[in-house]
Amino acid sequence: MKRRELKKDEVLWWEGSVAQSIAVVESGQLGVRNPRGLIGIAFSRTVVGESSILTLDGPPATRKATVFAVTDAAVATEYPAEQVKDAFGVGVPRLVLRTLFGQICSNALLVLGAHVGHATLESALMGLIQGMGQCEKQIKSIRDWPAFMAAFRMLYELREATDRTRDVLVDAARLEPAAIERASTTARTLFGSGDVAEYLEQFIRIEADRGRAGA
Repeated sequence: MKRRELKKDEVLWWEGSVAQSIAVVESGQLGVRNPRGLIGIAFSRTVVGESSILTLDGPPATRKATVFAVTDAAVATEYPAEQVKDAFGVGVPRLVLRTLFGQICSNALLVLGAHVGHATLESALMGLIQGMGQCEKQIKSIRDWPAFMAAFRMLYELREATDRTRDVLVDAARLEPAAIERASTTARTLFGSGDVAEYLEQFIRIEADRGRAGA
């Protein structure tokens, strides 16, 4: 475990470097950038670099993007992938799963917010979001590493799929405030005014910030 304090624009990992660890954002924000531009922003209590977990049961991998500090005094704690497995139960694996949950739901909510009145999209995506809500409740009940890995692989692939869907159907650089508000309203409607809705609204606001930054 290593705590990193980063100045604005300082790099945590370079694209192409060996993927051996994950990082939990403790404060500030980290940006995720590849040749297409800024593809994501991680905020406090979310995780970046989770693909390195796949190397525990597979071949070595390299980073697909550069991770850097978006804000001054960004703080992240870096955990080797092996340590995440060895220390299972202390909370970090659950943060990994909850981050994936948030990314999947926010992707779906933003597509819904940007496409009003499309019954087919609404049926498919509302079903996905509601199913993810049930999944989020079950994350705390995962008690062993094989169960974690099964959930992780499923959520990781769903996140990748919804990332592609969002990129095709939503122009991040032209997200209208009304679309952001519709996405937030849907989150509150589905999850009430509690922790889950607030968590998803953070993802939605971050996506709006990414669009204004020229994604």
